[in-house]
Amino acid sequence: MAAFGCTLGVIPHMVAAITGLAAILSGSAIAFQTIKWLGVAYLLYLPAKAAQLRGQIWPVTLFASPSGVRHPSQLRPAT
Repeated sequence: MAAFGCTLGVIPHMVAAITGLAAILSGSAIAFQTIKWLGVAYLLYLPAKAAQLRGQIWPVTLFASPSGVRHPSQLRPAT
């Protein structure tokens, strides 16, 4: 049910963004080329940043125990 509510909240914003951007891009070839090249630059930035951070990113851990950090799948229900 929560996913349905989130989807309903996102759809109006998506429609507004898509229709506004489509109107701008259909009227200007320069705007379209600019958006396209910004997308290319972003797609090149992502792997470069990932390579730079390689080995620095730690996995998120939700629980810790006195003997050390545990993954949630290793926890047992409390008795």
